[in-house]
This record gives sequence, C-alpha cells and structure tokens, in this order.
Amino acid sequence: MLRILLAFAVGTVTPGIALAQTLGDISQFAQSICGDIPEGNLTRVSIQANVGAHAGLFAKLVAGNADVSATKAEEIYRGIPFDKLPDRIPTVSMCKSELVKLIWSAKSTQGMSAPGGIIQTGPGAIGTVINNK
Repeated sequence: MLRILLAFAVGTVTPGIALAQTLGDISQFAQSICGDIPEGNLTRVSIQANVGAHAGLFAKLVAGNADVSATKAEEIYRGIPFDKLPDRIPTVSMCKSELVKLIWSAKSTQGMSAPGGIIQTGPGAIGTVINNK
C-alpha cells in the first residue's frame, strides 16, 4: 500500500515540478532578452532581434528538448508571432511579461504540431488530442 501511495505522490507532483522549471527557464530567458535592451529602446524590432540572436536557446525552451537542430531552431523562430508584441514597451518588466506570454503561446503551439504529440491543453482540459501527422 505504501508503494502505491508513493507512486501516486511522485506521479502527481512531478508534472508540477516540470512546469515550474519550464516557467522559471522561460522567465529567466525573457529577463535576459529584455534586460539587455535599455529602457526606452524596448521595441518589437529590438526584442525580435535579440531573440533571433539567441534562437538556439529559444528553440530549446519552446521545444522542451535540448537536442534541437539549427534547421528546427530557425523553423521555430520563424513561427513566433512577434507581431503580437506592442510596437513599444515602456519597461523591462512589461517586456518580460509580454515575452513570457509569447514564448508560452509558442510552446503550446509547438506541442500541438509535434508529430505523434499527445497534449492536454486549455483550462480544465480533460480530453487528449492525438496528432497523427
């Protein structure tokens, strides 16, 4: 009985830890991108250029995998809807917030388009989507 309870506890806690690590990594990446751009110069173009300069790391965050080829990194980068960012962003913290939303959105989209991907999405999702491309 103890083994069953332990297995249940590990199975329910681990996804939460993985999610927290992912959010932490995304937040840290966004801070490094936005923190490198002086306030007053935080524009969609400057953010896009800075993310592009770190496209490999960005692709690893979005894909959730350290083994991302250069071709795949470029594909992920080109698929990011930077046009959803405001033209000008007044503060680094606002930039970070907007970039985290953009990355999280890209990460969700990336998971849904993965061949053979099995993903649950949305608030209170109880169904499973199987993408058999």
